[in-house]
Amino acid sequence: AVAGATERSKLPPRPLVIPFDDGGSETETVALPILRRYAFPAVVFVVADAVNRRHLWTETLFHAWNSGRLNSENIARLGEFVGLASDPSSCASVGEFWRMVDGLRLLAEQDRETLLAEIGLTTRDMAPEMLCQAQLRTLASSQVVIGSHGLTHRPLAVCDDPAVELTQSRCLLGGILPERQITFLSFPHGSCNTRVIECAQEAGYGAAFTSVPVLNRVPNNPTGLEAFGRINVSALQ
Repeated sequence: AVAGATERSKLPPRPLVIPFDDGGSETETVALPILRRYAFPAVVFVVADAVNRRHLWTETLFHAWNSGRLNSENIARLGEFVGLASDPSSCASVGEFWRMVDGLRLLAEQDRETLLAEIGLTTRDMAPEMLCQAQLRTLASSQVVIGSHGLTHRPLAVCDDPAVELTQSRCLLGGILPERQITFLSFPHGSCNTRVIECAQEAGYGAAFTSVPVLNRVPNNPTGLEAFGRINVSALQ
């Protein structure tokens, strides 16, 4: 796809690549048989730190915060556990929210799940099960391209050091799939800026998928990193 879009090789008529984000286990159990049946090419962008984990708790918390489900009392309680001010306005911006999440990462997993349950959030009910290493290898052996979706799924534009997210995710995924080159990236939450793109280039990524709703390459891209748009397809109801 990259070679074709950059005119380094010829693509077949009506070319298509199907991207999947996050790395939920249903990518292997549900999507892979369909991809095989119709010979559809696909790329799965994996949150590296979520491999072998039952749930991606950060997504449970983010969606609750982003949708307004967390009231001021709950935000204050979470803040107390990570040493932040109890004022709910301390999580008014996305950057401040993810700083609170960074503090929650330091808690033991059972303590964190207990805390989330106390404020009415249950990861088992709200977040999908993630890919295990064996499933990831099955996808790769089935000609599905594996790319990075960051280390922890934190929006890269609000990271103090996005290079850590970018380099460590490549390292972890490369350790699981030593025969594969992890050179594709999908920006978590579509979050990127000039600094993130520069870090991605330095980390060895050759192309990135954005959340820009256009087909093929993103127009007027001023960087050397190949950037592709994509059309979102929502789940059928």
